[in-house]
Amino acid sequence: MRFHFFTIPAADLGPATEALNAFCAAHTVLGVERRFIAAGEGGYWSVSLTVAADSHASNKRGGGKVDYRESLPADQFALYARLRTQRKALADERGIPAYQVFTNDQLAAMVQRRLTSREQLATIDGVGEGRLDAYAEAMLEILSGPDGVVTLEGVDAPAK
Repeated sequence: MRFHFFTIPAADLGPATEALNAFCAAHTVLGVERRFIAAGEGGYWSVSLTVAADSHASNKRGGGKVDYRESLPADQFALYARLRTQRKALADERGIPAYQVFTNDQLAAMVQRRLTSREQLATIDGVGEGRLDAYAEAMLEILSGPDGVVTLEGVDAPAK
């Protein structure tokens, strides 16, 4: 069992809600706790999900592959595709299979959860110090680039 947390700003529910829905669609959710945090105009929803440890969508289908072109919104898929290109380049440099850099599920989690730091990358299942040391910088450069993610006043939001 694992826990995942989402913050959804009340003033702009759209992008964060899409990320939450995409995450839920890709995992077996065991429990949900939600609270509205009143902070004047900066109010937000705090959502805590309990998910099965092996709950990636590919596991739910008996090992079938997830088509992220269908399951991710277009803007998220574009970022996911850029991460896949970077992953391929990193794998080719080292002469290893691409999945040894990051799996497709791990790349999708980076996009869906709008990760912007090494610490956040470490929360993805299967991402340990070795992968962080070798690949985090390259992936975070894409995630925080002009088509990636920016942080506004402590709330993750897609770049405009």
